[in-house]
Amino acid sequence: MKRILVVISTSFVPYGGLTTVMMNYYRSMNKEGLIIDFASTNIPDEKLIKELKTNGGHYYCLGSRKNILVYRKKLKTVLCNSCYDIIHVNANSTTALLELSVAKKCGVKHRIMHNHNSICNSKFLHTLLSRPFQNSYTIAIACSDLAGDWLFGKDNYILLNNAIDTEKFSFHPEWREKIRSSLGVTDGYLLGHVGKINEQKNHTFLIDIFAEFVKKCPRSKMVLIGDGPLRNEIQEKVKSLQLENDVIFVGMVSNVNEYLSALDCLVFPSKWEGLPLSLIEAQSTGLKCATSLNVTKQANITGKVVYISLDEAPAVWADTLCRFKDYDREAEFAENANLIKQRGYDVRINSSRLRQIYIEN
Repeated sequence: MKRILVVISTSFVPYGGLTTVMMNYYRSMNKEGLIIDFASTNIPDEKLIKELKTNGGHYYCLGSRKNILVYRKKLKTVLCNSCYDIIHVNANSTTALLELSVAKKCGVKHRIMHNHNSICNSKFLHTLLSRPFQNSYTIAIACSDLAGDWLFGKDNYILLNNAIDTEKFSFHPEWREKIRSSLGVTDGYLLGHVGKINEQKNHTFLIDIFAEFVKKCPRSKMVLIGDGPLRNEIQEKVKSLQLENDVIFVGMVSNVNEYLSALDCLVFPSKWEGLPLSLIEAQSTGLKCATSLNVTKQANITGKVVYISLDEAPAVWADTLCRFKDYDREAEFAENANLIKQRGYDVRINSSRLRQIYIEN
C-alpha cells in the first residue's frame, strides 16, 4: 500500500483552482493500492472531508502559508507521523520550496512538484528561491508546455493535461433555459467569465470589453462566475459605468456546467495562465471562446478558440465577440466533446497517467 500526501498550496475548496484540478483526478482514479491524503491551508467544506474519508483518506489543515514557521511545523508533523512514500505539491512557483524542503528533510523519497501557472506575483522571491528549488523535487509535472518551460526548463518535466469530465461538461438546452430564466435573460446575448476575481483574470479589462459590447449589442448581459479579493473594486467599476443591471455577479457556484450551457460566449482576457480548466470546460460544452494571447495555445484543444492581444482596445475585442452571434450550439458541442477526448483531455485518461506515476515511484 502506497501512501501519498497531496498538498494544495492555495486552499482546499469545493470548486475552483487547484482543488478542482486535483479532485478531478482523484475522483476518476482507481485508488486500489493507494492511500491518498490531502493537506492545505484552510478548514474545508465538510463534504470534501467526508469524500476523502469515504475513500480511506484524511485531510490536514496546515494553516496559512504566510505563517511559515507554524506551517512548516504542522507539515513536518504530518509527514513524520504517517510515513508517506510520495508528496505531491500543487503550486504556482518556486515558493513550493516551502513544502518540498520539509518533505526532503523528513525523508520523503519521492517529491512531486506540479506546476499550474506560467508566471507569479512575487517575481523577486521566485527568482531568489530558484536554485534551492531545483534540488528540492524529484519529479516535475506541469499542466501545460508554457507552465513547464517557465518553471522547469524545456523537456525537463512530465506534461499532465488539466483534464475534465466531458460527460459533465456537455450542452443541455434545459440547463440553458433554466439558468437564463433565473438571470432574467430572454432574447439577449449572454457573455460570461469563470474564474477568481483577482489581478490575474483581468476583470477590469473584461468590464471595459463588455461596456463596448453592449453598445453594439443592446440587451446583452454578462455573468461573472467566481469570487475573489477584487470583487468590491470590480463592482464599483460596474456601477461607475452604469452597468449594474447588466453585469451579474453570481459568486462561487457548484453548477458551473449548467451556467456554461446558458452562455453564448466565454471571454477570458487573463494576464497570465497555466492551462485554464474553465477554458477546456467551456469548449467541451460547444461554447465560443475568446482569450488573450497570454493563454497557452495548448488550451485551444478544439482549434476554435480566438486569441486577441491585450494591447488591442476593448472595442476590438467587442467587435470580435459580435461575430460569434448565431451558431449551431448543439453541433459545436458534439464535435468539441469528441475532439477533447481524442486529444487527451478527458479526465479518465489523465487520472490513469497520474496513478501510474504514483505506482512507479
